[in-house]
Amino acid sequence: MSLAGALERRGHKILMSFDLNVKHKNSRWKRLRYALAAWWNAFRFNPDIDFVLRGPRLMPAAQGRKNIMWLISCSEMTTDFELKAFDHIFVASTSHAALMQSRGIKQVSVLLQCTDSTRFFPRPANPDLASECLFVGVKRKFDRISVLHAIRMGLSLKVWGWGWHGAVPPQFMAGTEIDNAKLGEHYCSARLVLNDHTPDMAEHGFTSNRVFDVLACGVPILS
Repeated sequence: MSLAGALERRGHKILMSFDLNVKHKNSRWKRLRYALAAWWNAFRFNPDIDFVLRGPRLMPAAQGRKNIMWLISCSEMTTDFELKAFDHIFVASTSHAALMQSRGIKQVSVLLQCTDSTRFFPRPANPDLASECLFVGVKRKFDRISVLHAIRMGLSLKVWGWGWHGAVPPQFMAGTEIDNAKLGEHYCSARLVLNDHTPDMAEHGFTSNRVFDVLACGVPILS
């Protein structure tokens, strides 16, 4: 949403489409409606450029227009065949961009993940949201090392995110979801925010956008 807003402020018309195969709280019927609406809007809109934020699923390059990819994670899931189909690839890792170029993929440049300064900026702490140590993120299949270390060290920790119930002691659970519009206020009300990276991101030098978000709020982050 923030990227779309930034491009719209530059005078571009934006049509967003999402990966509907990802599990979420919408029903199968709603997902079908979203898919049909996205197909119809793309047909009617006839965009000049496809800008793909590459996540865990393959999004093939579209025919008949320019294709740009922003590779922000899941680099181990991409293939050279997929990458070479794009006109340009932005990569959120300096070292991985160099590796791609060494493999003969020349249409590459570095574009790190970033933040939305209209949402994340320094502001006074809200006492109702105060926390000594804060973690915001879903429970994944791999261990969230920063959360495990914080619990073992006995820190006063608040955890927000889906999937944590039963995975951490209940006294650390603060809730399952924070409205993105209020996330910056939560960061500014914490003394310390925890972060971690997927094993793939850590290995290949991809920095989480949460690092940029928290630092933009003027708060220390431990990753």
